[in-house]
Amino acid sequence: MQDGASGQPAFAQPLQDAKPQAFQCGAFLDEELVSVVTFTPETAPDHAEGLPAPVLASQWHLRALATAPGHEGKGLARQAVAFGLKAIFAAGAPGSTGVWLYSKESAYGFYQRLGFSSAGAPFLTDSGPYDLFWISGPLESQDISATR
Repeated sequence: MQDGASGQPAFAQPLQDAKPQAFQCGAFLDEELVSVVTFTPETAPDHAEGLPAPVLASQWHLRALATAPGHEGKGLARQAVAFGLKAIFAAGAPGSTGVWLYSKESAYGFYQRLGFSSAGAPFLTDSGPYDLFWISGPLESQDISATR
């Protein structure tokens, strides 16, 4: 594991009891882990009536994004996600790798600001509307970890 400086993400791999190659990225403040995201190699499901997912050689599922109470809105989750996306896209050939996720409606804007596209076919769950989002690399030259 690489330690992150205050406010900087760290990369941890592998996860115990997870799919091979799965990893987590986290953001630290004063050596305390305050935001974490998990990436697992997994193919995106078909999404009926929505935008078709891109055909990619390698697909990753972004899941289990969490930020400690009191640390929301500081850009820490964005740093952790951006760090993971950069690592994933750096390892694959340009245009061959993608990351997908299910997002609750309240987080649509967060993922869109990171460059994710919506499948455009929300579905209802017990906790509200969700939609499938995805992004493929390489990332644009701008530093997505700095966007709001």
